[in-house]
Amino acid sequence: MPLSGIEELILALMKESIQIQPVTYSGPGLPDESDEHVLGLAIEGKADAIVTFNRRHFDGIAQSFGVELITPGESLRRLES
Repeated sequence: MPLSGIEELILALMKESIQIQPVTYSGPGLPDESDEHVLGLAIEGKADAIVTFNRRHFDGIAQSFGVELITPGESLRRLES
């Protein structure tokens, strides 16, 4: 049975993923403290980017760690190329 587009995307992401221990960012405050684990994981995992519709919650702080903020659409365009 052929894979769906979503299944193909998930498999492609898994091939590029690394497993790390969960961490929580505890530096200068984010506007929404529930986002701290996302930033902590991005920093610990040396992520190139955080994919989010809510860029304003990470803006400035993420970039100071070298983590770019991109939308899901931008992410898909990058995966296609």
